[in-house]
Amino acid sequence: MSPSARAQTRPADPRVIAIPDADREEIWSVRYNKALDAIKKQQWDVAIPLLQTAIAIDPTPEVNRKINKGASEHYFPQYHLSIAYLKTGQIAKARQLFNARGPLPPKLAEEAKTFEQDLIKAEQQGRQ
Repeated sequence: MSPSARAQTRPADPRVIAIPDADREEIWSVRYNKALDAIKKQQWDVAIPLLQTAIAIDPTPEVNRKINKGASEHYFPQYHLSIAYLKTGQIAKARQLFNARGPLPPKLAEEAKTFEQDLIKAEQQGRQ
């Protein structure tokens, strides 16, 4: 039997789960909101894997992202993950995610100016 024929007769990989779009939205939003709560409590090590998972599920930042039940919220996991990385001393990762954050809404854009100054200071201290 040829390799392509074997591939066609193999059962589906049980580790791969198809997630319907509605469930996918709920999954990223639950993790994202838990991460935001952890950030408010300065629980950086809790926030990091939650944000990483949210990004893996849906990496696209967006203003007023629709979630289940008609609600919407801002979704900027890269920005929030960059903060958590900076707070845990992971400066290079913080810079990478800060640069990948996408355009921010006005309130977060103002906050990001202060954060970027903190990031620049950390980068400069790391070079000394």
